[in-house]
Amino acid sequence: MSERDQAALDRVGTAQSENDTEALQNEPIADSDAVDDDTDLADINVLPGTGGPDDDGDVEVDPAELNLSGDSIPGHPKPASHPH
Repeated sequence: MSERDQAALDRVGTAQSENDTEALQNEPIADSDAVDDDTDLADINVLPGTGGPDDDGDVEVDPAELNLSGDSIPGHPKPASHPH
């Protein structure tokens, strides 16, 4: 397979043009495949694929849902301690 053909295959399924990106930007958030049914639409600022090639979207997370204490999450093993 030529490099040109491989490059074309590598781009399949990605936003390939400004028109594709604009179509994604104009898509209602609720209609996006990137949004799970249990996601609060008010928490979504930017959908994946609506910006640059490395855009992964932007979703606000309730700080109460974060576990930064280092304690294990119920049902998950406690991470191994690493000396610094």
